[in-house]
Amino acid sequence: MEQNTHTGRWWGADDDTITREAITTTAAVFPGIPRTVLTSRVSRRDPALVVRPPGGYAALRAFNARRRTADPRIQLAGDYFGPSSTYGALRSGEHAATRLLEHLSLL
Repeated sequence: MEQNTHTGRWWGADDDTITREAITTTAAVFPGIPRTVLTSRVSRRDPALVVRPPGGYAALRAFNARRRTADPRIQLAGDYFGPSSTYGALRSGEHAATRLLEHLSLL
């Protein structure tokens, strides 16, 4: 991983450092967020490519429907939950944040 890229800069950082940076950055927009984080998980994949088997999107659609009715404090996001792309990951994160904020009544 090239160190002069954004990903390269963070690739070797430990999980606690990445989590702390993500919370600090998010708190600049949502000041109450640090008090709400209970746990985190950092996942690294190289190469990061999601390949779905036949029927994979139908299974994903069913999974997403089930998780909408699950504990609203637990939100999952990333390109796994939709089209595998940076934009898909971004939209997934935005949707998860919206659901969480609605649950926390911060919206």
